[in-house]
Parts: sequence; C-alpha cells; structure tokens
Amino acid sequence: MKKISYICIIVCLAAAAGLFISSCTGDSEFQQQLTLLMEEKSGIELFNALLELDQQYPDKLELKLKLGVMLLDSGDMGKASSYLNRGEELVHTTGDDRLKTELYYFLGIANYIRGNAQASLEYAEKALSMSQDESLSYFLKARSLYQLGEKDQAYELYNQQWPKDKEQMTKEDLNFYFDGVLTRDEYKRAIEILDTYQLMYDYIIGQGVQASTFYEQLQDVNNALLAACMDLEYLRYLGAIDDGKLFATLSELEVKISDADRYPDKQSRQTLMGIKYFFQNNWAESERILSTLVQKHPFLQYILLVCEFETKGASQNKLKAYVTIESYFKGLPAYYYHFWRGMKKGQGDYTFQTAKAVIEKCILLANNTPIAAETRRELGRLMGLTESEGQKILLGPELDVIFNNIVDGKDITLLDPVVELIAIPDNVYEMAAVLMLRQLQTRVPRVKKYLKQKNTTAKGRLKDRLVMVLEG
Repeated sequence: MKKISYICIIVCLAAAAGLFISSCTGDSEFQQQLTLLMEEKSGIELFNALLELDQQYPDKLELKLKLGVMLLDSGDMGKASSYLNRGEELVHTTGDDRLKTELYYFLGIANYIRGNAQASLEYAEKALSMSQDESLSYFLKARSLYQLGEKDQAYELYNQQWPKDKEQMTKEDLNFYFDGVLTRDEYKRAIEILDTYQLMYDYIIGQGVQASTFYEQLQDVNNALLAACMDLEYLRYLGAIDDGKLFATLSELEVKISDADRYPDKQSRQTLMGIKYFFQNNWAESERILSTLVQKHPFLQYILLVCEFETKGASQNKLKAYVTIESYFKGLPAYYYHFWRGMKKGQGDYTFQTAKAVIEKCILLANNTPIAAETRRELGRLMGLTESEGQKILLGPELDVIFNNIVDGKDITLLDPVVELIAIPDNVYEMAAVLMLRQLQTRVPRVKKYLKQKNTTAKGRLKDRLVMVLEG
C-alpha cells in the first residue's frame, strides 16, 4: 500500500511556544519588567522590547530562550540558533528545570530543522532527562530516530505516546507513525491515524480510498463504502470530477460488491444504494435507507444531517450536531453550502454575521465552481443586492490574491472584476475594493494609468467611485 502523501511540516512552533513560563530565578525587577512586556506587547513590538531588555540583562537564559523561539517561528534559523546556543551557555545560572527542558527542546527543534537529526535526538534526550512529562520532547525524539533510520524505535515511541498525546503530533509525526503501522498491517490504528490527521489538519484526496482498503481488510464493508464515497463528495464539489465520472465510479462499486462470495452481507448493497440516492439529491430515500445503519462514520453523519437540512431545514439542535463534525469537512465546500441551505430553510434564528461567515467559507473553498456562484448571489441577496450585483462580490482573500498578482507584474486586466465590484451599491465588499485600488495605485504606477483609462468611459456610480479612488 502507498504511504499517504502528507505535506511535511517540521514543527508546530506556535503551539510549542505556549510552553513558556516565567522563571522564578533572577532579581524581581527583571521579572517585573519581563512580565509587563509579555502582558502588554506582542509580535514585532514584543520582539523589539525583548531585544532592549536583553541589552539590559545580557545573562538571562529566559530572554535568550524567548528571543530564540520567536526567531525560530519567523524562520530566521541562523539568529535563532545563536540565541539558543547562548542560552545553553547560561544553563548553569538557573536551577529551573522547566526552563532547561524548554531550552533543550528548542535547541533540538533548531537542529532538526537544519537537518542534524543526531543533535536533535541528543537534545530531545536532554529535555526528557529534565522532565519525563513533555510529549513534545518524545515526539521530537521519535522524529529524530526515524530520520536516523531507527524506525522501530521511533514506532515504539509513537505507540507509547499515541493514546494520551496524539493531538500534539505534527503532520510529519503522523506520517512517520502511519508508515510504521502499515509495515505491521495494523489496519485499525492506520484508520485512527487517518482520522486524526483529518480532524487536526485537513483532508487529502485519496485518504478516503486508503481508509476504505483498511476497512475492507477488517471486513467492515459499510464503513469501506462510506470512506471511499467521502472522496467522491470532495472531488465533485472541488470540480475535479463531473456527474458522469461520479456515477460511473458508483456503478463500478456496485458491480464489485455484487460478488456474493466475497461480499455476503446484503446490507452493504443497501448502503451503496442510499449513498447513490444522496448523490442524486434524493434526500428522502437516502435518509430512509441510511438512517438504519449503526456505523459512526463522519460521512454517514454528514449525509443524514444534509438530508434533513434539504428536506426540513435545520433546527438549532441539528445545527449544533452539524457543527460538531465540521473538523472532518473543513475543506469541503458542500459542507458550508448545505450549512447555509439548512439555516435558510429552517426555523432557527441566526445573525447576518453568522450567515456571512458560512457563505464566505463556501465561496472560498468552492473557488470557481457553480456553488460558489450560487452562494455569491445568496450573499448579495442578504445585503439587498440583485443577483447580477451579488455575482460581482469578491471576498477579502480574493482581493488579496489580485493585489499580489498585480504587484508581481501580472496582467493588469486582473483588475477588471475589481472595477466591476466598485460599481455596485454600497456594501462592505465594495468598500474593501475601493481601499485596495487606492493602495495599489500608489504602489504600482501602471494601475493609475489603467484606472484613468477606465474612467474615460465610465458612467454613474462607477465614475464616481473611480474619481474617489484616483483622488484618494
């Protein structure tokens, strides 16, 4: 079986940075200043303030550690290592084992990122020698062992930490552990890893098919079908397959499970029929068949809730149930599409901001698919715009992409839809587009020329807005 094609990441620095504590060592004046800075500042302001404090107190390990981690987080490996190495020289100045544990851990992270797995292993072991309760240090040790070719030892560490600390694992940890369980044919654990990855990070196309093969090995055909068809739902709403390909795939599955010798359980054929009805938008029949299943697969929960949303609308309780499975479908446009349709058809109260958040998520995920166009129109309708006006809405992240493309020298006609947007009645999206054009024309000279050309033929509201931009 193929190993899952996870996107590798090195560390979860943002989460790990939460390990920081205020050391009890050192004079009280230093601690007071440090505490005040940590409470009042953040980002670059905090970093600069810590640099100044470091000049005042050059021998404080805690400062070297905080600065080193912030630089790690920014990707400046050279400076990060410099501060962390200086911190190691100051280890003798503190009796705070927790501070030492953190220092060794981040020294290990710095070395791991730079490809020195042997050094990262040694620092992970130093961190564990100070504290046996740090799951992040165990996972750093496991990653280092894996990179050094000690895969059995890495597997044992992952196995040891999995039951209590799997939420602390990085994508890379899950990938390495997945590799280990596959070599041992541990199909149940392989499914758990795929499930955890989907919950913590995202869903990768093909993941459902992989899980399906594992369910088959466990002779759980209903879950195998649900897992495989989850892939189809992602594919069709991301515009990767059309209905012809989707139903051809369902027909192939139908032929496969019709083999009574290999698949004696007739329930699986009913399950596939219920899924097929779902893909045909025959919500009532799909719900009737699939509501009898005892499986807890998230795709089954999704189907049953969607069927109810589309036939009856969503009650407050069912909306709450739907929200509980969002982590499984946060990359699926259809999840937010049906979310909105259920809200719209149901009797529950919701604010414009709630509806706006759901619809925007659908638009961004669906990209240029038909449901993105439909939900743009819906967003416009909620703001009192016509369908044609709503269709011209561009969201903040979409404007950002256009802005960056123009700055990078891309075709100036990418601004055409932005100009169309500023011509519609007042709304938050039109205002954002006006601001974006104002900023862009001062940064990229050819934009002002483009806007002046547009202004020569513009009329009405568009002309007023172009004048506002050009004079702004």
